[in-house]
Amino acid sequence: MPRPEGKLDEAESLIRESLAIRRRAFPQDSPEIATSLNNLALMLRERGRFAEAEPLYREALAIRRRILGPDHPDIAGTLSNLAALLRQQGRLGEAETSAREALELDRKLYGEDNPNTIQGLNALAAIVQSLGRYDEAEKIDRDVLDFWRRHQGEEHPNAVVSLNNLASVLKDKGDYAAAEPMFRKLVDQVPRTLGEKHPLAPVVMTHLATILRDQENYDEAESLLRRALAIVSALRGEDHPDTAGVVAQLGVLEQQRGRPEAAEGLVKKALAVREKALGPGHPATAASRIALGVVMRERGILDDAADLGRVALEAERKAYPGVHPDVALAAMELGRTEAARRHLKEALPLLTEALGARRTIYGEESWKTAEAKLYLAEACAADGRPGAARPLLTSAAATLHRQRGPACRLTREADDALRRLRAA
Repeated sequence: MPRPEGKLDEAESLIRESLAIRRRAFPQDSPEIATSLNNLALMLRERGRFAEAEPLYREALAIRRRILGPDHPDIAGTLSNLAALLRQQGRLGEAETSAREALELDRKLYGEDNPNTIQGLNALAAIVQSLGRYDEAEKIDRDVLDFWRRHQGEEHPNAVVSLNNLASVLKDKGDYAAAEPMFRKLVDQVPRTLGEKHPLAPVVMTHLATILRDQENYDEAESLLRRALAIVSALRGEDHPDTAGVVAQLGVLEQQRGRPEAAEGLVKKALAVREKALGPGHPATAASRIALGVVMRERGILDDAADLGRVALEAERKAYPGVHPDVALAAMELGRTEAARRHLKEALPLLTEALGARRTIYGEESWKTAEAKLYLAEACAADGRPGAARPLLTSAAATLHRQRGPACRLTREADDALRRLRAA
């Protein structure tokens, strides 16, 4: 089977040749050059070469501002493209600024109830979701989905993409009961409406697989992830961040199944691709470090796990200066590792931070908050403070029984911890 990189290399070469010809044939400030710059940037972005794409988008934007004036549809389009690229780079504050500028221009040009404006809202929702502002993202996604369904019907590609966006934010909020049926619908709907090899197909498979994995439905989760990996590898190549994302989820699956050696190889592979393609400080690279740290902790290689956790937490704090789900996760996992090392002086502040952040992000009654309570309670018990541990564990167990059920791994952990505490 021919490698996808070969065809992409050929396409990139043709776009570069077109840009070179247009630079010779047209003045520097011409719409033709701006279009070629935008096309080349889009190609590089699709290939995961984000740092190369950014200056091309910025040059195209500058040309268009000079020759078209401040209120032109092409400027809104370029701003949207730049915002999407900045989001992929993990530069979310800059991405939100560009997306809001594009959206305001769309509103000025087209009004509120127009497909162009709705696409701008959709782009903004993705950035807001990445910033961890889930309620805000959910509201936008519901409004966007309602628009497409009213104007184009449920089977239209725009409605299908919007349903994925809504399901994704619900999954991130921990509302698996709402997200799972949406993703099951999408796994059938995307190949039918967009094509079996459409880039969204592996995305919805991976989303559904992560929910099933957390429910310990490992066989179905693995089947979906391997289908997703086959599609994304054929579309993007082995060394693309999108491919690494699926590999990383397979690694987490193996870790949760109790296969740490298999998990380590997969997570290390994903980390290597992300570090090369995105850089060591990118949030996705940090996520792979967190996952590898968990594997190392479960293998008993605690010093390496702590080193990975500290680097990951530093990167997440730099990417997200305020309260953010990824910072909370990094702090929680590093806190668990420090607790496993019996470094409770270091563990307790990290686990306390994680619980505070999750309370802010998800609310007191979320199972994600209950998870943070569980691990802080275990550290308090290890520190000889059963009085502090007991209410945390009692609350965590009650929430987990309600939301995840008695068979859930986390529920079982909370029940076991409570029994140990009562027996002590």
